[in-house]
Amino acid sequence: MNGHDQLPASGVNPGQGWEDDEISLLDLLLVLAKRWRMVASGTIIVSLLAVGIALVMKNKFTASVTVMPPQKSSGASALLAGQLGALAGVGGDFGGGGANLYEGLLKSRSLTDALLVRFHLIQVYHSKTMEDARKTFAANLVVTADKKSSLIKVDFTDRNPRRAAEVANAAIAALNQMVSHLAITEASQKRAFFEQQVHDSEARLNKDEQALSQMGQGQGWIELYPQAQEVVASNAQLRAQIAAKEVELSAMQISVTPNNPNYLRQQQTLESLRAKLHEQPNVDGAASVSGHLKTPQSLVYLQKYRDVLFEQDVLKIMMQQFESAKVDESKDFPVVQVVDPALVPERHSKPKRALIVIIGGMLGFFLCVVWAFVAESLQRAGDDPETAEKLQMIRLYLRGR
Repeated sequence: MNGHDQLPASGVNPGQGWEDDEISLLDLLLVLAKRWRMVASGTIIVSLLAVGIALVMKNKFTASVTVMPPQKSSGASALLAGQLGALAGVGGDFGGGGANLYEGLLKSRSLTDALLVRFHLIQVYHSKTMEDARKTFAANLVVTADKKSSLIKVDFTDRNPRRAAEVANAAIAALNQMVSHLAITEASQKRAFFEQQVHDSEARLNKDEQALSQMGQGQGWIELYPQAQEVVASNAQLRAQIAAKEVELSAMQISVTPNNPNYLRQQQTLESLRAKLHEQPNVDGAASVSGHLKTPQSLVYLQKYRDVLFEQDVLKIMMQQFESAKVDESKDFPVVQVVDPALVPERHSKPKRALIVIIGGMLGFFLCVVWAFVAESLQRAGDDPETAEKLQMIRLYLRGR
């Protein structure tokens, strides 16, 4: 046998793989061509069913409200950041991640229940329980934020276009009322807290002034040693700043947790002040600086004098905090400002009928093609006696025989 007449060792024609692929593709096309009526009719039937479903579905309308969150500099923003620091995130930044905060507030149980009762949505949703109505309401309410403009959009969907607009606007009004109440409540707590601090500081100052007045003979000693007076005054002022910072941290605990970033920063400032105080001379050091002999009378006088200066500085700081808290309590805080109120939508937002029909037609075509191949496979299997016998046995077993 000549070399060019020999076949490959495998005995397979090199072009056979391409021909098998071509034959397989032709077989598929042959099946589709054979059963095209079934595929076409099935696709049309499913498409008509999709059209029927789309026409039966009731229209839903979406009303949108665009709001602007409060700026960081506003009193309401600062109070709300403290009151809801865990929700607002680090530092109470309402501009970037505020959508999650407002969505949580709008979907809170108290606000949701108020709107459900006001607009009789329990009956509208045909809900058996209040919990079911809350879930339906939450599904119809969507809150999104524009990262570039920091504006927040609130969408509410309902079958009644007028009710959709009314609920959307009412939700923003309820949100303002809720968070304003929270902010004012915190302001009232802070005002009462600092008011008590002012009373306590005044009482301590009166007591220290009386004690100092009883040592009138020491007044001349202080005038003779101004250096000691300056050291004691500096020491008292620094102690007052430390006391005020401790009071401020106590006030912050009304609304924030110890893990709050602002609280941690204030703690670091407090530690820095304490370290600075530790470096300063105490009463004994003041007497040494003045060059005066440290007698028991002089040391007692310096302590009394320092206590008076300390309480004077503390009272001044507490009065400032108290006046600021009174101003915050008297304000009527607008938490969010409505940029675009919700209007009655003129066109429905759901259902997307064209999309439903297209998806239904594609799904029907796919299912019919699959069924065409399954039917062809079963028909060919029935032509084979051995396979036909196995299929018959499967039918018998399924019938319980």
